[in-house]
Amino acid sequence: MTASGNFGAMTPLYEICHPKQWPTIAKSAFTESGFPVYGANGRIGYYSSFNHEKRTVLITCRGATCGTINVCEPNSYVTGNAMALDDLDESRVHLEYLVLALRQAGLRKAITGSAQPQITRQSLASISVPLPPIEEQRRIAEVLDRADELRAKRRDSRAFLDDLTQSIFLDMFGSPDANPMDWPLVTLDDVLAMPLRNGLSPATRGQIEGLVLTLSSITGQRFDPTARKRATFLAPPPAAQTVHPSDFLICRGNGNLSLVGRAFFPYEPMADTTFPDTVIAARIQTTRVRPAFLEHVWRSGAVRRQIEAVARTTNGTYKVNQTMLASVSFFAPPLSLQDDFARQIAAVDALRRRHSAHLAELDALFASLQDRAFRGLL
Repeated sequence: MTASGNFGAMTPLYEICHPKQWPTIAKSAFTESGFPVYGANGRIGYYSSFNHEKRTVLITCRGATCGTINVCEPNSYVTGNAMALDDLDESRVHLEYLVLALRQAGLRKAITGSAQPQITRQSLASISVPLPPIEEQRRIAEVLDRADELRAKRRDSRAFLDDLTQSIFLDMFGSPDANPMDWPLVTLDDVLAMPLRNGLSPATRGQIEGLVLTLSSITGQRFDPTARKRATFLAPPPAAQTVHPSDFLICRGNGNLSLVGRAFFPYEPMADTTFPDTVIAARIQTTRVRPAFLEHVWRSGAVRRQIEAVARTTNGTYKVNQTMLASVSFFAPPLSLQDDFARQIAAVDALRRRHSAHLAELDALFASLQDRAFRGLL
């Protein structure tokens, strides 16, 4: 399609559907099977009856994910935490196209409230979408759906590689919970090359400029070297508090208990970057335990339970200290086996990086196609 000034007249959402919030049901009323129930973030359970016979576009209307778009399947119960776009005029709008158009437009201007974000029927009156002819809508939806399928397959491939890593670990060493091969146990303190140390946080009155990691660098699925920011310090940060590849960087505190104690090695030196006081560094004797092995055994349920058992909470923030972490124990197989594991994981990681790069290309392609589609250039 060529560019056109009349690609699609902007049409108020209220002209093509009737947004409605339905009664919310208590979780105690949920059933083990039956009709799927949809809430703020998609399917949340089952119920004995349904209030939507057709697939329906849903807009999350409360909370942190306010404005998220979902679609319920036929014969579903939609709760009041999602705004259902009922009575869709299918002669004027294709459902899949509407989902794409709403995601492209964004619903930020329909969100009211800051402490408790919400979308109301009244605030949705500010939302309009372009409506080209229905056949053009179907074509746009089909093109973008094919592109999105490629992205989904690449994401599935990355998830498979994560599962593969876990399988390799269990095949080689057994479960850390059961320790079926009776590997010797060590504590974190046993494998330290120097005492544990907290990082250095920036100071608002500081005059020394530098870079500091943010906590998100170690609270994801792997270390993120881009998660850092400009900062000022009262004095030049000492070398012991800059990012070193032999330091196991551990999350000291977080509002989410499952993230407290999460840890990764940076693997690459970042001498210009300081780690903050919310991080504890463990300089590891690599002649006692290999970094790749320690990262994986540290994620195990056996280690997580120890960390969560000792974590203390203050004002909603869970914290661990150096003494607590030093006593965490885990099994330590022979270094030759750890080295074999590290080689296999390096191969998987190389493949994951290629998949991630390809996914980034597909994401950019999808964004470009979507932009062109809603400018009448697709």
